Amino acid sequence: MFDKSAIFITFCLWLAAFCANAAAQYRFDQLTTENGLPQNSVHSIVQTAEGYIWMATLDGLVRYDGVRFMVFNKSNSKNLPTNRLINLLVDTENSIWMRHESNLLSRYRHGEFQTFSESDGLP
Repeated sequence: MFDKSAIFITFCLWLAAFCANAAAQYRFDQLTTENGLPQNSVHSIVQTAEGYIWMATLDGLVRYDGVRFMVFNKSNSKNLPTNRLINLLVDTENSIWMRHESNLLSRYRHGEFQTFSESDGLP
């Protein structure tokens, strides 16, 4: 017959070894304004097919490639009406849709911003 305490100890050792190996696979970094974010509050995060991470902040749309941030805001991006972004969504065509704090809707596709409003049929 097997000793239950020996089985339990063997299981605990196996679990500890497994957890140690799993922890070594991941690394967590804290990204802040010191790294290039325009502000420390991020309201939404999506990833596009190219692998870019996109973030909605109250100071613009941010693209992160794993090394550098590129900030798209009202002052450097034509047709972006405001910097204050709340939500992001990536569609099947890899376009980024963003909802602004003022409930405007914009799309970033092929390097250009387009904003939609009531005149385009939005409620």
